[in-house]
Amino acid sequence: MTDIALMSGLANVLREASAALGRLGGRVAIETDGNSRGDKADIQEAALALEQVADTIDSGRGFNSAKVPSLSEKLAAIARGKLSLASEPRVELRPRSRSSSTSSRLSRVSERSGVDEEAIQAFVATYDLDPWVGEALAMLSPSQRSSVIKTPLKVEHARNRNGVVMSRVKTVTPVERRIQIFTKVNELGEGVIDRLSTLTPEQCEAVMDSGMKIQRASNPSGVAMSRISEALRNLPDERHSEPFESRLGDRYRKVRSRSRRRTPKTQEVAEIPQDVKHLMQELGLEVWCGEVLRRLTLWQRQAVVRELGNMHDVRNPTGVVISRIKQIVTPDELLQIFIELNGLDQDVEAKLWELTPEQRIEVLAPGIYVQNVRNTSTAVRSRIGNVLEGRKAMTRARAEEGRSSHRQSRHTLRSRSRRRALSAWTHWQWTHWPRAKGS
Repeated sequence: MTDIALMSGLANVLREASAALGRLGGRVAIETDGNSRGDKADIQEAALALEQVADTIDSGRGFNSAKVPSLSEKLAAIARGKLSLASEPRVELRPRSRSSSTSSRLSRVSERSGVDEEAIQAFVATYDLDPWVGEALAMLSPSQRSSVIKTPLKVEHARNRNGVVMSRVKTVTPVERRIQIFTKVNELGEGVIDRLSTLTPEQCEAVMDSGMKIQRASNPSGVAMSRISEALRNLPDERHSEPFESRLGDRYRKVRSRSRRRTPKTQEVAEIPQDVKHLMQELGLEVWCGEVLRRLTLWQRQAVVRELGNMHDVRNPTGVVISRIKQIVTPDELLQIFIELNGLDQDVEAKLWELTPEQRIEVLAPGIYVQNVRNTSTAVRSRIGNVLEGRKAMTRARAEEGRSSHRQSRHTLRSRSRRRALSAWTHWQWTHWPRAKGS
């Protein structure tokens, strides 16, 4: 009787578990998207299996004790997926092969992905969208993609059909997903991606407000860097409101007091990493060099430190560190650091991004930190003008013209003096020489 009671209790427990699985399967069908159809089928099959086991256990309760298997035997039979009772037809549960379940699920996924791809291609072709819109839609989840394409577009009077689609994408996807789409469709470099990862959600939104696709640009990464810089100016990161100089400590303020150079014009306020503070303290680096190091990734800073070696006898450690930084960062990253470090205006920034890589190198050659000037934007604009005219970035055309005109005026004065002396001598000859000859 004890075994029968235990088996009856076990059957009730199994029925309750079966009912719970059935309710879970219905909830999955309601709350989730098409990706969970395979999971729903698995849950329903498990519930059915438990129900069969419970019925089999109940059917064995009417037999006498000589024919009823022991509890251990029944549990072992349940574990094997089948239960055999004496003088009763053997009830066998179909074992579900894991490999067959996996293969069937993979086949369903492949079929669904093929259907989604065809739907995306049809949607792009129907509304005459650009191919990059299809790439963006492919990066969405099935539910998000369905929300975008299920409703017909009203584009009869729309000038930018791609923008209409992306506005729908914006309503159903978080900013993190759209930033991934932004980097994918524009094929941005790793430096830009690292820079985007440091922005706030509001700043990321500002970067994408100008358009998800960067059009008619030979260097999309440069344009993206320009957008990032503008977002940092308009939407500074207020997570750390303490001024930059107040966080540097007495040692750094003493370094600044020994230098007659200005404080970097940084628009964003951000915490100085501990490794940068330690490096500035150990090497006695200038404040603006710490600002450059702060804008590097952790891996880049570690690479710079590995390249430094012994710096105890170096007269200009800041110059050595900057030279190592130039060897590690990409040209676009270096130009973006140059723009942010000197607080350049939008006009000068746009002119810098329009230059060729060789011209940018010439502009940055005198130094990435513009010093001893009243207006950094004016000074950099002068550099750009000199480079475009084929001169060196720091050449002063007016000074050269002034020196040339001064040399010319001196030559003119000497010539006039000679002419005057010759005229005076000739006059003396005509006035005095005949008298001397006659006498």
